[in-house]
Amino acid sequence: MATVYLAGKMTGLSLEEMSGWRKRAAGLLHDHGFNTLNPFEVFKIEIAHKLQTSTREIVDSNKYQIRHSDVVLVELDHADISIGTIGEIVYAKEQGKPVICWGKAEKVINHPWVWEHITAAYNNLEEALVCIIDKYNKSGDKNGL
Repeated sequence: MATVYLAGKMTGLSLEEMSGWRKRAAGLLHDHGFNTLNPFEVFKIEIAHKLQTSTREIVDSNKYQIRHSDVVLVELDHADISIGTIGEIVYAKEQGKPVICWGKAEKVINHPWVWEHITAAYNNLEEALVCIIDKYNKSGDKNGL
């Protein structure tokens, strides 16, 4: 099974904004034989248990999950830049991972540091998921969504 890391903005967003697209993506990917690694799940545990996690622990956890993924799916739908998401993109590409992004934040997507580190860019989540399902499914299931 291929594993997809779900990267995207969390700072300044509501829990629903952080988790909504990730839940939809994980559900569809699981239906097509993929595993997902979701940094929001770690964040949710920290909130529930009122843990004080250091920034180093957060970044190390994200990097660990990226290293153990096959593909990185990136949300770039917010005009205000997420520095953490840009870091995830660059790190994933340096690890040799395909980076598939989606969203309408054209100034972010078209920035040279982003554009040169992504594999493909789509306007919406569904198009990005079709790409991942069609190109990176180790089980051979290529039925789209």
